[in-house]
Amino acid sequence: MAKRSHETIVWQGVEVKTEGKSMKAVKCLFCEHEFSGSASRLREHFLTGGSVKRCVPKEAKKQSAAVFFKKLEDEIEEKQKKKQRTQVGSTLVTGGQASITGFLTRPVTKDDADNAIADYFFECAVPFNHRKERSFIAMVSTLLRLSSHSGYTPPTPAALSGPLLQQAVLTMDTSMNGVIEKDGAAFGLTLASDGWTDVNGEQLMNFVVSTSKASHYVSNLQTSMHSKTKEWVATTIVSEMRKMPFHKHIVHIILDGAQASSLPLIEAEESAVLTSICTCHTIDLLLEDLGDASKRSTCEQFSWYNSVVQKAVAFIVFVAARQRVVAQLQKHATKRLLKPNETRFGTHFLALSRLHEIKEGVRTMLVSDDYDKWADGCKTAGAKRAARKWKEDLNDTFWSEVKEITKISEIIFSELRAFDGKATVEEVVPFFKRLKLTLTARPVTAFITPARRDDMIKTVDSRYRYHVRDIHLVAFLLSPKYRNEAAQDPAANPAFHRVLTKFVVGTTQQQLRVLEEYQEWLDTAFEGLSLMASQSWEGFRWWSQFGGAWGALQPIAKKILAQPSSSSPAERAWSAFGHVQTKARNRLTPEKANNLTRVFFNKRNTHASRTITQYWATEEVEVGDDIVGEQE
Repeated sequence: MAKRSHETIVWQGVEVKTEGKSMKAVKCLFCEHEFSGSASRLREHFLTGGSVKRCVPKEAKKQSAAVFFKKLEDEIEEKQKKKQRTQVGSTLVTGGQASITGFLTRPVTKDDADNAIADYFFECAVPFNHRKERSFIAMVSTLLRLSSHSGYTPPTPAALSGPLLQQAVLTMDTSMNGVIEKDGAAFGLTLASDGWTDVNGEQLMNFVVSTSKASHYVSNLQTSMHSKTKEWVATTIVSEMRKMPFHKHIVHIILDGAQASSLPLIEAEESAVLTSICTCHTIDLLLEDLGDASKRSTCEQFSWYNSVVQKAVAFIVFVAARQRVVAQLQKHATKRLLKPNETRFGTHFLALSRLHEIKEGVRTMLVSDDYDKWADGCKTAGAKRAARKWKEDLNDTFWSEVKEITKISEIIFSELRAFDGKATVEEVVPFFKRLKLTLTARPVTAFITPARRDDMIKTVDSRYRYHVRDIHLVAFLLSPKYRNEAAQDPAANPAFHRVLTKFVVGTTQQQLRVLEEYQEWLDTAFEGLSLMASQSWEGFRWWSQFGGAWGALQPIAKKILAQPSSSSPAERAWSAFGHVQTKARNRLTPEKANNLTRVFFNKRNTHASRTITQYWATEEVEVGDDIVGEQE
């Protein structure tokens, strides 16, 4: 067997053929496989496989190979233990964890601290922007204050996932329920729910409550064993709502379009609750109405729109599937193409918009010598024709049509972004009216003909009838910003009378008082600060500050106008759940995954310096920090 100066027995299992500075050509003594590598590749060959074929010993050498493999495993284990003993200081505690005292037994420089923290971020794949988090800063500050004490050891994984997690949940629930109760009494609450399938294929339904200030994750429910009929969805949501300690303040339930058929059943069971469909989902459906080829009506009515979208998507998919073309495009464009993602709102618009943004880079690439050489080198005649065809298809007419469609879609998509953020039910009816006016005023071109423009307006009207409900019409009516316009809407007043019976359960005299105050409010001319605030403040804040003169109407207006128009918080709760239960942490129990998500989502929502919308829009997706298959 080969003798090496290195203190490792891995070289004893090979015969070295040739020597290099770092890589050696070797032959395995057990399977006779020849390859080049360093000690790490030899260990892969003997134990795990990977970048080099794993050793399968010949029959005559199986016994000696087994003895050798065991020695090699023991050596690796001993080295790992030695590394743990020398990682932090010289003081050891039970379980091999490093104590804080170990740091104090030798001088530590700022570079030492920076490197130790950097190692934690690198080894655990923690997103770098977690360095800004309040909890991280508080942890470091607390440990610095504790440095004068001896014997401190960090909590074990069992303690973190057991009593400490339970205590965090209890503390969070106590604090959160108090905040929700207080805000709900003044402004009402919205309950949003959404379904999802986790990494283990388990179907779940979550429940998120929104106050006038923030959204709070309450719980999730396993639903794999149930058929998701509209009756079951309605009964389940009402049942879970009634379990919540603040359920008496819930005035609004919002679901996505897939569960819309359950809304009338929910109102039948909970007569004091208003319901609506997520505005973001409806706007996304409106974009799909125009550009989804799978819809028969789209193919017939908007083929002029859809043909451009589909051609653009086909080109994007063509480029993304060919790495050499991707590399060529990167030479000429400052940004990458975006592939459509079916789970993302406005996915085709985003892809089309980016394509138009890097138009010049695409055109330059298609006429470049590199692209021609690549096309000529394609193996089949069909592949060559496909590559050259894009030069003809992506002509001036195509780019002109892409520009027109991008302008139209941008009008809709900008509103989608607003509703995905903080826009309340107050803005829903005005959105549809603005969109119709914008399309009506759009100049006629060779591409946007009067007939095509009319088709788009009819589609907007159709989505308006599908989406707008009593809560949207009453919010429009009670909005200080839109009250004069809303008073002219024939559907608004009947909706107000229907909602009045939900919010004023007392005598007819009480309802008449509210109606009288409403008429007084309409007839009152705003002046000074109330006039300025009516155009810039959110409606519920205006009523809190200036609505005292209408004492019976004020609490109703505040509770209507404060409600969100989107179920996006429930969608973001799944983003939080995805950070907690990853493929590498697929053995988390349902209870523990739920508790971790509650703490993770709600702590960020409470303490983050940015809004929850900004957080989930920009956060990186982290890799799981636990061993695959480890039971937690």
